[in-house]
Amino acid sequence: MAEGYPIHEHCDLKEKLAELDLTVDDIDMLIISHLYFDHAGNVRMFRGTKAGKAIIVQEEEAKNAFFYGNKDDPALNLYVNGYVRHEYSGLDGIAYKLVQGDVKLADDLELLLLPGHTPGTMGLLVRTEQTGTVIFPADAIYNSINYGPPTVLPGMCARPVEYRASVDKCRKILEAEKGTLFFSHDVNSYKNYKLSPEWYD
Repeated sequence: MAEGYPIHEHCDLKEKLAELDLTVDDIDMLIISHLYFDHAGNVRMFRGTKAGKAIIVQEEEAKNAFFYGNKDDPALNLYVNGYVRHEYSGLDGIAYKLVQGDVKLADDLELLLLPGHTPGTMGLLVRTEQTGTVIFPADAIYNSINYGPPTVLPGMCARPVEYRASVDKCRKILEAEKGTLFFSHDVNSYKNYKLSPEWYD
């Protein structure tokens, strides 16, 4: 790994599930925040499973990844376009369920459309009894620097105007509900997060 890269330990998804006494066959629903290779790379593990037969992804994201994201070669310009089609396309036992916009899955669980990083990036809003309202924005908001204020664009940003609007959308929800945002790429914040097999109530 590159020197200075903050992640120095490889964690296999199946091993992390096993910490919770789960396997891929126990998962009822699989939600893909966006289809860049580092987020869709484990899709093949779910081939033929219940979750793998209806993977939730935004329609705009699928349109971009399947029709415009022509990056079959993993070595080809990933820093401009992170779609690596063989990671999510043409896999037996894998199918997608396309959604549009924000989607309420349950009273305490919502998908948030947060475009910018990619055209169809999604985050997850969870309302918990003890922790309160929590947003997991995936790559819609990398870290506290991007969140600001002011909003700072990340290095990979397909739609800058929409990126800023997505940050504002999260900020308004969190301010209204006194919620918490869990950054996906913030090393300092990560040190304070509960990690598997711990969980938030």
